Amino acid sequence: MHYGIKISKLENGKFEVSCRDFPDYRSEHDSEAEARSFAESFVPKLMMDEYRHKKKAIPLPSEVSESDVLYYIPAKVQAKILLWNFMVTHGLKIADVARRLGVQHSEAARLVDLTKDIASIDAVEAALMKLGASFTLQIKE
Repeated sequence: MHYGIKISKLENGKFEVSCRDFPDYRSEHDSEAEARSFAESFVPKLMMDEYRHKKKAIPLPSEVSESDVLYYIPAKVQAKILLWNFMVTHGLKIADVARRLGVQHSEAARLVDLTKDIASIDAVEAALMKLGASFTLQIKE
């Protein structure tokens, strides 16, 4: 899973970072290097601040263009995004998931924490299966 990040030079000489999958969010930078550096943190920060903390589903990536800077989402984080989106779609809070899984709230929260490398992909998959869902992996070239 890749999100396409666009870095565009503006008329004022600054560089804008944007992503078509998150159309309301843009950031301006003084140099292209600064913009590229920011792009590395743009997607995960946005996912946590504007989607997970606000309890909204995280948009899945659209097809990327050749001019995009590719931001790769590791498989474990992809699984967490899918679990989070399932929870939002089904109106489940972390407390609901903890109760259904028979685990502590903190353990359920780790399953959808996109910034920390704590919950394994196996744990996320097991949680989804207990909630009545699953996900599949595929290879893209």
